[in-house]
Amino acid sequence: MQPPAFVFIARHFGESEELHAWKAFAEKEGHPALSLCAAKGRHPHARVHMGGSLLGLRRRFRKSQAALPPHRFHIYFNGWGVDALASVDSAARRYAFFLEPVPYFERMVIHSLRFVQGVIVPSEAMKTYLRQKAGFIPERLITVLPPPWEAAAALSADGETAADSPVVGFAPRLEVRQKRAERLLPFRAALPESTLPQLRYFGFGTNAHRLGRKIAQKNGFHQVTRTTFAERMAEIDRWDVALWLSSYEGAPQALGRTIVRGGLPLFPKPDDTPPPIPLHPACLYPAHEMEAAARSLLDLIALSPEKRRIIIQQNRAALAKIIAAEAAWEAFVEAEQARAPRPLPRKAAFGPLWPLRIYSTFLQFARTGQFEFERPVVEIS
Repeated sequence: MQPPAFVFIARHFGESEELHAWKAFAEKEGHPALSLCAAKGRHPHARVHMGGSLLGLRRRFRKSQAALPPHRFHIYFNGWGVDALASVDSAARRYAFFLEPVPYFERMVIHSLRFVQGVIVPSEAMKTYLRQKAGFIPERLITVLPPPWEAAAALSADGETAADSPVVGFAPRLEVRQKRAERLLPFRAALPESTLPQLRYFGFGTNAHRLGRKIAQKNGFHQVTRTTFAERMAEIDRWDVALWLSSYEGAPQALGRTIVRGGLPLFPKPDDTPPPIPLHPACLYPAHEMEAAARSLLDLIALSPEKRRIIIQQNRAALAKIIAAEAAWEAFVEAEQARAPRPLPRKAAFGPLWPLRIYSTFLQFARTGQFEFERPVVEIS
């Protein structure tokens, strides 16, 4: 049987970077693949302009499918667009790929399930969270597909040995609502000036311009200009410690890369679900506690080479126990090919004259409890 083609659909920067890694991986596995995403129509990988009305978006989406094989699987990252594009989506199967445990998660899941045949998550921890929030979903409809850590960018040199001047980086995009980038400031304030490491970050995201001005006024921060996904991953490969500050994380690409390369992640222990990878305790801190995160960072920087290697080896062993992306992908495709298809809804949930901006605003509210045009609830100081 001819392998199915895959179409990956996403809206925002963070999701689109996940999307590009999956597209590269699908092509590596022998599947035709197409990514459809944009950020105000200017994303370098954009294939469908995301402006105007839903009528225009549907027209462009229908046109993008014309040259693709008829046997296609469409994967909507975090469910964005599936409710608006259902009437022109001619895929054999549709899936919602829920990447992280965002606020109001169950509401987003319930809405998306009307338009898809299955749900994909990036880790067993995320599956556990999904089952907690939406236990009515049959387990047979949930597929775990671990991120393809090395699909989009070759790994840089091994980083087991810490540099004399340690480099610490904030791995996610500079965004407040989900990535909690505003915590960089209290995190830095909790570090003693005498041992302040270089703190690197990528200057893009929903709140990047406003938050970037705040960060730029503080010593110790260095902005990395965002270019391509591969170059961003290569930058992360040079870090001694990669930092996350939000408990709204599924299974970040950079987390696996950090472990594989031999860097040390510093990851929050989420409130109600285990971390995506059972990291060494030295690499975990209580979510939301910036002083605890700062203490953990100083402990990681002060590790002897031998203790550092022990932690790296334990993290790698934990990562190795997770099913490889290749095996999970092959099993997913084989199972879906064998499963009897069921009719997909072809009626969209929104009228054609809805401006895309208004649609995105309502979807933003469904996902986070805040409208897209609102300032984040969190104060930046």
